[in-house]
Amino acid sequence: MKLTYLAALLVILSAQVAIAAEPPTPEEDATTTESAEEVGPHGNYIGPLIHPEGPGVGNWRFAVGGFIEVVPSQVLEAAPPTIPRFTFDARYDITENFGFIGSFATQVVQNELSIGMAVFEVWDEWSFLIGTNVGGYFGTMGQLGFDTTVYGSLLRSYVRGGYCWGDLNMTLMLESWFYLNEYTAIGDSVTRDPEGFQVAATQLSLTFESYLSNGNIIWFAMGAILADPNYVLWQIVSDEQQRLLYPRFLLAYEF
Repeated sequence: MKLTYLAALLVILSAQVAIAAEPPTPEEDATTTESAEEVGPHGNYIGPLIHPEGPGVGNWRFAVGGFIEVVPSQVLEAAPPTIPRFTFDARYDITENFGFIGSFATQVVQNELSIGMAVFEVWDEWSFLIGTNVGGYFGTMGQLGFDTTVYGSLLRSYVRGGYCWGDLNMTLMLESWFYLNEYTAIGDSVTRDPEGFQVAATQLSLTFESYLSNGNIIWFAMGAILADPNYVLWQIVSDEQQRLLYPRFLLAYEF
């Protein structure tokens, strides 16, 4: 009797081993492959906003934050203080190499909105992106007691090179803003900048995007900008004619 039970047990064990050794069916193999593809370099979290890698196909990334400009003190003499700008950024990737990028920056006396598209490529830890945005800006000094308004349109072009080091994404970015046109209204009088298309500012910055435990990101950037005084300082009504070189610092939260 014991030998019978032992033989039956061996038969059952042999059958289980044979089943386990069978290759997966095409349906099972496809499911396993699909699950593996869904896990990106940051696990199941969506990718970053600024880094060329992007949030991934069909995903959004948003960010809210602000930046401060450390303007040369001689330019600020007898003028309103530099006011931090609050920012809102968004990105949506349509394909593995193409997406939309939008940006909005605002402060008490000046606002800028731009929307555009970018193409990008990723090679393991390294990545590259090139993009262009178009938009407009509007500013008024009514809050400071002046009946002056400035508005116009801008073209913003940028290139980004990125490196992914675990949950830290580093991006070196070069970007330029171009005036398409600019209008200045003082009271009822409106004048148009006769120079037309020209470089408004050029900035080189280094960005760090670090993942939090919930999948959101802290975004910190530091850089230097070479700008036409009228681009960010027109509200100061400065007589400065030379382009200004000064640092910029940004801190934002991505979700």
